[in-house]
Amino acid sequence: MSRTRVSAKSNRNLWQIAGLIVMLCVGAYLLVPRQRVRLDPFGYDVTMALYRVCNQRSAEGIQAIERKLMEETAPPDGQPSASLDQNATNPAIQQIIEMAKANQWTEATRRCRELLEDQVQR
Repeated sequence: MSRTRVSAKSNRNLWQIAGLIVMLCVGAYLLVPRQRVRLDPFGYDVTMALYRVCNQRSAEGIQAIERKLMEETAPPDGQPSASLDQNATNPAIQQIIEMAKANQWTEATRRCRELLEDQVQR
């Protein structure tokens, strides 16, 4: 009987320690500031469109945005590029597009919101 008490007590202590570690990790994550991303006017417009499309969970909308980005970032000689050039668009926007294409709609929407909030001058 005493062995059961000791085991239950040590399990409770382990759960308390695990809970404390989780709380410390979450607190550290919330306290460390995230790097703000600055967008140019075109990037801002794309992010607004992405936010709407991600809210609607529209795969067709993502494809339309990708086509528009390919048109806008085409080389000056008029030849369309085979794929989106990561240097031509903001990497944060590329990341959102990839999330949406992977059906991670909630995360993509959240990231769009963060990008839009980053543009607010405080």
